Amino acid sequence: IQALTAQTYLEQLAQHQKITETDLKHAYQKYYVETPAIEYKARHILVKTRKEADEIMRALALGEDFALLAKKHSKAPDASFGGALEWFRPEGVDQHFARAVQGLGENELSHEPIETAHGWHVLWLESKRKARLPAFTEVRTTLYQRLRQEQIEKHLRILREHPQIKISPTRSNR
Repeated sequence: IQALTAQTYLEQLAQHQKITETDLKHAYQKYYVETPAIEYKARHILVKTRKEADEIMRALALGEDFALLAKKHSKAPDASFGGALEWFRPEGVDQHFARAVQGLGENELSHEPIETAHGWHVLWLESKRKARLPAFTEVRTTLYQRLRQEQIEKHLRILREHPQIKISPTRSNR
């Protein structure tokens, strides 16, 4: 019953939130215009253990071909493509993988294997580019949902920091 009460409370809170067109345009400026996104083109070899990843890194240091090693050893679906990934943005991948790729220069191999929930990755950043800026109309709904979520989180944070529990006296039916 507590979960149902909490859900109802949040739904009512969301209905009373005011998000204006100006708020949406400010959010667009903040999240898209002022913070240009970078997209990355990379290859990776995914294996189960750190030992396997270290062996692959040694083979690469000896001059073996990355794509051939990926085809032979990688457990990822893209192994047959030499470990090639489509262009991606950091927010769309595992945070450890994202941090690693953001720390590399173009045509640079990761200095050590990267562990994620999927296993161990040997990473090679091929290229990076500035992402296309989407039109306001393309992301308006996403911005609305993001601002709504931020308002809910702010409200809940205030409630946690300053709880106010009021107990009303009950009336006796005597």
